[in-house]
Amino acid sequence: MCPLLTETANEDEDSDLAADRSAAEVIDTMAINLPRHVFGPVLEFASVNFRHVNPKYREAAVTSLGVVSEGCSEHFKDKLEECLKVVLEALKDQEQMVRGAASFALGQFAEHLQPEILSHYESVLPCILNALEDPSDEVKEKSYYALAAFCEDMGEDILPYLEPLICRLVISLQSSPRNLQETCMSAIGSVAAAAEQAFIPYAEKVLEMMKGFMVLTKDEDLCARARATEVVGIVAMAVGRTRMEAILPPFIEAAISGFGLDYSELREYTHGFFSNVAEILDDSFSQYLPHVVPLAFSSCNLDDGSAVDIDDADGVDNGFSGVSSDDDDDDEPRVRNISVRTGVLDEKAAATQAIGFFALHTKSAYAPYP
Repeated sequence: MCPLLTETANEDEDSDLAADRSAAEVIDTMAINLPRHVFGPVLEFASVNFRHVNPKYREAAVTSLGVVSEGCSEHFKDKLEECLKVVLEALKDQEQMVRGAASFALGQFAEHLQPEILSHYESVLPCILNALEDPSDEVKEKSYYALAAFCEDMGEDILPYLEPLICRLVISLQSSPRNLQETCMSAIGSVAAAAEQAFIPYAEKVLEMMKGFMVLTKDEDLCARARATEVVGIVAMAVGRTRMEAILPPFIEAAISGFGLDYSELREYTHGFFSNVAEILDDSFSQYLPHVVPLAFSSCNLDDGSAVDIDDADGVDNGFSGVSSDDDDDDEPRVRNISVRTGVLDEKAAATQAIGFFALHTKSAYAPYP
């Protein structure tokens, strides 16, 4: 099955039906259900081919490791150093398709191989930093995702890398296209969460940048606005009440105004933002209850409905639609399946959690809101 990962679609073929994508999905399913039987052959394939003369085989080698990282997570523990060697070497490959696959695999490792992968931060973080300057936007985007997944739980281990990471991310945020800005903001949030009080010297600059995103109103910009709202909440939690209380009102006002834009993901992230602010301000958050409680109730009362899951080849995708780097950029989005878990359910979950935080931190002031 692994050799099929080398068989990418031609430009005139439907990449959704390409052998490499189908093979990745099958291998992933097998890894989740039969990890003991899958990990050995995949590791052997990767070890044999990660220096293959044909770049498609090098790409397939690192892709295969990323694909099975969720299902075979327990089996990776004893072989993680060996697997990281393959992926980090591929991240420096001269071929973009190989670097793209390596950044995908590293993101999967960062998400599914916690906490074991954190002990390798001294080798992983410098490689991610280099990948953030890759000429390929695809590699950059996947590297932001890998950085976000990797850094969130690093704690004080991130401190030696904090300055170069933030400098690189801020520069990228100022100069990147919108889709990269969204994943870049996720990475900034993870770095802030890990750094906590050490993030204070960078908070003002980051918060000032978030202001610009939190006033965007065009439909195509609302995902970025949602990410910015999330980042402000994370930064506020990191640096604390003393430094945030006086400067929060305009951010809260912008967050409330976002509910008039009819975008579920923005509402979801805004409820998370309000949860963070309630935790920071504690009983001082009472002044905002008349404004935010009705918004939370409104989200809780939404009809779940059902949603058509659209597979957009140009979107941020940490699954298998982005396995190969030479997919046709002109692919049309396709209907993948009808999903019971909709964005509305995520919004309702965030709103419910927010209500709990409001009651917990404002205590008796919440009594008028049964």
